[in-house]
Amino acid sequence: MPAVDNLPYNNEPIIVVGCGTTHVVDVGGNQLPGHRIPLGNPNTHADIFIPAHLSYTIDVNHAQGPHRVGDFWVADHTEDLPGGRFSVIFFENLPGPLFANRGWCLTAVRAAHRLLQAGGRVVIRAGLGTINPGGHLDQALQDVFGPHQVTHNADGYGVIQDIRAVK
Repeated sequence: MPAVDNLPYNNEPIIVVGCGTTHVVDVGGNQLPGHRIPLGNPNTHADIFIPAHLSYTIDVNHAQGPHRVGDFWVADHTEDLPGGRFSVIFFENLPGPLFANRGWCLTAVRAAHRLLQAGGRVVIRAGLGTINPGGHLDQALQDVFGPHQVTHNADGYGVIQDIRAVK
């Protein structure tokens, strides 16, 4: 099944995978449309707010109201998006089974690498077993981005919150 665009790509610099346009987050006591990459370790990874108008969203669930109803794990669902254009690709709180297959991980990571501009980063929040060192996702990121470009963001208790890679 091909991807379906509810809203066209309009030069947004950020992709949010696994969410739609209806998301609202608390920013300083204000409820604002957008997404949040939560703070992990306060010394190494800051809390990042992504305003809705700067993000292009992709989700398999039409009810989430994404720009594109599609699957980032299917290569042709992202191939028409411009390469080297995005500063951040954020996989938002995805279920671990999406990353249980090495082939799926490689497809998603290769698509993210192609879409990111130089210095751009991919941030993936998923089930803890998924983002730990040595798993399929970690290996795919190291294979595509390079081992020195991949970091695991742990909170103050040492619990890994997300995995990140820089192009």
